[in-house]
Amino acid sequence: MSSKKTLKIPSLKGVYLIVTYLDSDTQLDIASLGRFKLRKGYYIYAGSAKGPGGLKARIRRHLRKEKKKHWHIDYLLEKTKVKIIAYNISSTVSECELVAKLVNKGIQPVITGFGASDCKGKCLSHLLYVYDLRELLKHIMKLNIKLKIIHI
Repeated sequence: MSSKKTLKIPSLKGVYLIVTYLDSDTQLDIASLGRFKLRKGYYIYAGSAKGPGGLKARIRRHLRKEKKKHWHIDYLLEKTKVKIIAYNISSTVSECELVAKLVNKGIQPVITGFGASDCKGKCLSHLLYVYDLRELLKHIMKLNIKLKIIHI
């Protein structure tokens, strides 16, 4: 990813989606969750950035190649290629709301507990799966949450 695109992400609080692509079936080992079989396709991670540096700092950290594994998403990003970043500058919209809206559109949650360790809602997972990117983009556009979308 080019740093120019990263620089366009604001340093404000908000929520984001990272859409990644896995080009073949594989196994994913996550220290705190276990081992999982992942299918070829698109994985959507919903997160929030409420700390210093906001969205820009959090998304930059996720996109760095060299980093200590801290979050569940760090394990997935080693195996996949980031295709899309979508974000919303908001202190009222939560990642749980993004997940719920996508699940209600038929997007499938995967890996129970993934990214949802501090979830106050009833989220099964903050990681979702879809095989067809067009289907996902169609649903994202109909979320009734304005998302700025950056194609990587």
